[in-house]
Amino acid sequence: MNLLFTDRCYKDADHYWPLDKSVAGTVYDLIGLKHGKVTVEPAYSVGPIYHGMQMRAMKLNSAQGKSIDLGDFYGDCIADAEVCHSGITIGFWVYIEDGKDSNILHTAEKGNDRGMTIFYETSTSLLTVRIYSTYEYGQVSVNITSQTHYHVFASWEKGQNPLLVVNGVEQFWGTRVSATRLEEKYSHLLAGVSPEGGESDARLSHVVIWKRALDSYEMRAAFHCFGLQPGGVFICLLNRWFVYLISYVCLMLVHWVYLLDSCFCVLERMLFICFVFCLLCNEENTLTERTRLCFNARLKFCFCLTHRF
Repeated sequence: MNLLFTDRCYKDADHYWPLDKSVAGTVYDLIGLKHGKVTVEPAYSVGPIYHGMQMRAMKLNSAQGKSIDLGDFYGDCIADAEVCHSGITIGFWVYIEDGKDSNILHTAEKGNDRGMTIFYETSTSLLTVRIYSTYEYGQVSVNITSQTHYHVFASWEKGQNPLLVVNGVEQFWGTRVSATRLEEKYSHLLAGVSPEGGESDARLSHVVIWKRALDSYEMRAAFHCFGLQPGGVFICLLNRWFVYLISYVCLMLVHWVYLLDSCFCVLERMLFICFVFCLLCNEENTLTERTRLCFNARLKFCFCLTHRF
């Protein structure tokens, strides 16, 4: 299944670690072949949901010594944003345990060194992404709730403000800060710890990196292509075929209500919303097919409005 994701959704990415399993302590990079190592096995926990099936994620816990070294990126854009000539984008699923500060992903320390720091602080409930070059860094934060799965995309290019997209919907712009960091000391991409220690109690999976800054449209397209959803969301508990059935029933109801008298327009509007919601859940439809179906439904809806008023 992960190979399907890489071929269809992440085909132009530079690195992708599913982090849903390890073999003899190794976690595999399915694109860049930059394989990492876990410190303690087994290291699995509950992850996001895929078509009603619970996926796995890597457990990060500094107290238990559970962390991941995803490899040495010396001289690479991942370890040093100064050489990111087209920017950088990183995406991942994360789950923060209750009441715990957590170092999520690091190639740098907060106080020195170039690279990235991604961390969560319980005092502010903020997940923060900072990416450092020589004379500036980009910073963007989002308020998240512990014990909830989130998907995060973050991108930054020197001279621009960083962008963060959460769960393929919410978009946040960060700030660009002037600061001087002449040293490049650390180059390993670490999960669950920082180069000088740190702490963590979280779950991490599906880490993907592009050595260019994706825009919000590309981030959303990759998220929806992938098909994973946060645990606890009602629609994610539905089986794929049940979603298809709902889509078909809603479409038929919209069609037949349209044939009735205009007094049923209020009902049709409700069904139209239901239909679009179900249609968007059906990732098997191509963009062209979705556009065609939505256009047809919109024509019926607009006719109903003009006939009514």
